[in-house]
Amino acid sequence: MAGVLGQVGPEEVVAEAEALGRLLAGTEGADVAADAVTEVGVAAAGLDDLRLAWRIGAVARRHLDLQRRDATWVWLRTWELDEGELDDTSTAGVPTDSPERAEVRAVAARIPDRIGNLPVYPVSRAQAEAELAADIPADRRIALHLQGAGRYRDAVAVAEEVAADADRRGLVARAVEARSDLVRIHNVLGNLDAALDHGNRAMLLLPRLSIGSRAMLRLFAAFGVGGRLRGDREEPSTREVVERVVAHPDYRWAGLAMWAARAQSSADLGRVDDAIEAVEVCLPGIERAGASAPAYPLIVNHALAALWWLDRTDHLDVLERNLKAKVVEPDVRYVETDGRWDMARAAALRGDDDQAREWFAEGRAVLREEGARTLLVALDGDEALMEMRLGNEAAARALVDGARSEAEAVGLTTWCSRLDEIVSGTAPALR
Repeated sequence: MAGVLGQVGPEEVVAEAEALGRLLAGTEGADVAADAVTEVGVAAAGLDDLRLAWRIGAVARRHLDLQRRDATWVWLRTWELDEGELDDTSTAGVPTDSPERAEVRAVAARIPDRIGNLPVYPVSRAQAEAELAADIPADRRIALHLQGAGRYRDAVAVAEEVAADADRRGLVARAVEARSDLVRIHNVLGNLDAALDHGNRAMLLLPRLSIGSRAMLRLFAAFGVGGRLRGDREEPSTREVVERVVAHPDYRWAGLAMWAARAQSSADLGRVDDAIEAVEVCLPGIERAGASAPAYPLIVNHALAALWWLDRTDHLDVLERNLKAKVVEPDVRYVETDGRWDMARAAALRGDDDQAREWFAEGRAVLREEGARTLLVALDGDEALMEMRLGNEAAARALVDGARSEAEAVGLTTWCSRLDEIVSGTAPALR
């Protein structure tokens, strides 16, 4: 079905969905009509056209029995909530942890044989692991490895298989998304050449994507986060650019992540007012969203990183509370960060140095287990920065020596320079 939908325009697809619904409602009944039209919407969503999926979902809801609570209802209710929340500027389009979302999760949990094919994501590592043990689609498996289970090395082969399959079938958006995931995974694992290769191959496909494509934005996000992981100090997106993105209905879902990235990049460049403003814009979304919201652990990470680089405590209590309850306690893993590492930063900012060291140690153990070599360099650099702030130069030098060895082995030349800045006392975060 995906191949057929990719060859026709959205108006024609909606018209065909309406005709299919009327035909089946008259011959097979309303339930069959709702199921069949929803399947068309699922195929549209798989082609990176959520707005088309929402329009088809509205057609399917005309035939939906309001008492139904099954897979079809989960899809249609999720699309309805997504569309409504996209227009909520206070959360920049991020899905909220609302009673309505909780009902959707509860219904999905009652049909475990279908959950891998439903738009409901786990809110704990245990849930992600349980789902990975089942027979689920490859795209879903990648998503659970990256946000939930934290098994990044296992995700490589799956993502490569998805990318190759998408290439063979001419599914451009799917191919770009899979290669975007590979860019992110390889950057974290320290395979920088592989990350660059997949990024270049995805870039060649961009002219074939539609404007407003989620796949396009995901690729750009992979490049942006990758640069920050490698230690680059990059100019943040301007306030005007981020506001235009949030105002654009096709991009708004990424707005909160963009504000958080602006906060971190501004702080890394010492722009206090810009960084704190961006953190404050993120707070309503961080408070109202759940851990299963797109990039939620990374959004909190970026907001905390802004405070970390500036040695500030503005809104630290809000960030730490949400981090602990939604990321650390349920042990939700995320590909470019770790909740224990962020808890270490929070504890250090609060002045609880011993607790910070404990969290750094826990985060280090998890990142070693995951093979996240690039993140290990950054974590050791953060702990060294904390020790320098405390005047413990010998401890800082020991941490920097270990981090530099790993950075040199991976090829993180920018991080080598940043580590030198830390022990020399010239790092911007020490001024």
